[in-house]
Amino acid sequence: MRPKIHMLIVKEDTMTTNKQLFSGLSRVEKVFIRPDEEPMVAFFRLMIFMQNCERKLYKWPELLFPQFGEALGRNGSERHHGTIVNQGSAHVRGGWGLNSDENTTLKGPLVLGRNVILRKGAVVTGPCWIGDDVVIGHACRIKHSVLLPGANITFGTRVSHALIGRDVHVGSNVVLEDEVPPGMKDDSFAMGLIAGDGCWIGGGAIIAPNVILKPGENVACGEIVRRSSLI
Repeated sequence: MRPKIHMLIVKEDTMTTNKQLFSGLSRVEKVFIRPDEEPMVAFFRLMIFMQNCERKLYKWPELLFPQFGEALGRNGSERHHGTIVNQGSAHVRGGWGLNSDENTTLKGPLVLGRNVILRKGAVVTGPCWIGDDVVIGHACRIKHSVLLPGANITFGTRVSHALIGRDVHVGSNVVLEDEVPPGMKDDSFAMGLIAGDGCWIGGGAIIAPNVILKPGENVACGEIVRRSSLI
């Protein structure tokens, strides 16, 4: 059976802002994800900030924000777990209450919130900002992305250059593209998925680059999404 193509139209003169997509941001998250800006601006601000922390140009967040330091643990120190393979960087910050299966790999720079769950074979490659209570499922690949609290990425899904809102569910073996195919217009840059709070994406769905899903958007199993949904 051929998958159904889910065509969603967006007004060209409409600018999507963070306050339309994300609610309930913490004080720290609001420093980077500013309400009246576009989500792509917030994404790059956070990625650049973490890269500069890695290069020791900036201080890490727990030194800037006391309440974030408390979330990371005493003195904002790094957290270590016997089943994690930490490659390429010592800058894996936070991770209070981390629940990690065997053969999980972290490659900094990373910030992990409270009670993050990493299932067997998961690989997280920084810079990444992973919020509280995020679940990263078996054999998932997370790269250069922001996952806000409560996001659930299930089996075998690859997430790259994405900004995922609170309580978003991404089903198994979903394809989130972040490269523009040759010949397409405006191919100077491609970002991965930007998903507003509470989206549900069924297993096997395919989502094209630069797509924005409004809060609460449902994508059925096997659907192909090529355009952003209306805000």
